[in-house]
Amino acid sequence: MAEQAIAKGGNAGGRRAAEKLSAALARLRRTAVALLSGPDELLGVDIGSYAVKLASVKRVPGGHWALDFWGHAPIPGPIDAAPDDRHEAASRALAGLVAARKPRLRQAATAVSGDSVIVRHLSFDHMTRAEFRLRLKELVEKYLNFDLNDAAIDGDITREFAQEGRRKIDAAVGAAKSGVVAAVLSAMDRAGLETAVIDVDPFALENVFNALGVEEAGSSSLVLNLGHSVTNLSIVEGGTTRVARDIRIAGRAVTKAVMQALQVEAPQAEEAKRQWGLLLSPEEKDNAKAAGAPEAVAASEAAEKELSDLAAQVRHTLHSYLEGQEVEGEEPPAQAAGSEASAAPGRQVGRVFLCGGTAKLKNIPEFFAQALKLPTSVLDLSPFVDPGCGFPLEMGPDFVVAAGLALRFKGDWS
Repeated sequence: MAEQAIAKGGNAGGRRAAEKLSAALARLRRTAVALLSGPDELLGVDIGSYAVKLASVKRVPGGHWALDFWGHAPIPGPIDAAPDDRHEAASRALAGLVAARKPRLRQAATAVSGDSVIVRHLSFDHMTRAEFRLRLKELVEKYLNFDLNDAAIDGDITREFAQEGRRKIDAAVGAAKSGVVAAVLSAMDRAGLETAVIDVDPFALENVFNALGVEEAGSSSLVLNLGHSVTNLSIVEGGTTRVARDIRIAGRAVTKAVMQALQVEAPQAEEAKRQWGLLLSPEEKDNAKAAGAPEAVAASEAAEKELSDLAAQVRHTLHSYLEGQEVEGEEPPAQAAGSEASAAPGRQVGRVFLCGGTAKLKNIPEFFAQALKLPTSVLDLSPFVDPGCGFPLEMGPDFVVAAGLALRFKGDWS
């Protein structure tokens, strides 16, 4: 997010890392001019829970940007391995990918997400930017589920406006546990990359969404990044992320449900997901049984149950947004999950866009269209891709965050 980089600095641990990161945040704006003397472009590095991705962009005729470099490597080992083991595997995968693909850029933007990251777009009574910076920790504290003293925090005012005769501000704020930031920095260092920006996934999604120009005039859009461990939910209004939330139901939860339903291991469950997806109509289920694949029905029903829980949380967030309520990110009450939201004046969501690896599941746009009662499609990255770079378009949903990070330029900091 422009001026919302969460941290920049060296590898460290514990409270010492928090202190170094806080100091780095204070230096960030002071060093912006010096940083602008180097190349404008940054390498986008998406360190996911299932794979690591690289992306960079170039200027094309018309003043637009296009993806011209990419790299992808799965993270080896069991997904449920201990965090330290998983971090080590991700670090090795990133270092190997950088060594193999040899990106022209070494300065990079990466992102953090999950339980140890908080992102909010909030409104406050009017204050100056200096006052906002001074009160930032106080303003964010109630949203944190971790120690304020062990967090890297940043934010900025996005607009000033009047409401019922009172001057107000909107602000985007982000906070991450220092340990999460330090882990990302160590992986980048190991790969020989210089971390220029640490962002958050929802704002990377916003970058690509705006670059594609798919927002419909007069309405907001809901973007669901269906990853492996986390679903990033963003509501984009007028090109700006107004709501950002991470939901811990994503591809891994679906795989586990299929494993249990079919009594198979993870590789077989992943294959079942890819082969059959969701069977939403009685005809599809009958056809699967007639083809001698009754397990397809069991796998589909298990996947659909998990995705229904995800859809319930999404509906709750939509309900809060449409009624002008503050979205806290809590589990939805049963009555709110299925209720119809009456829109606050001027607020409506016109369309749902899906991305992330799980967005490639067969019939998943139709599932969310039914569950959310909104037109739904997979975000098409192809208009953003340089045809000469050899990028496999079927992997477009996997690369939206990496591409969004590649759209973070040093000019964002000026």
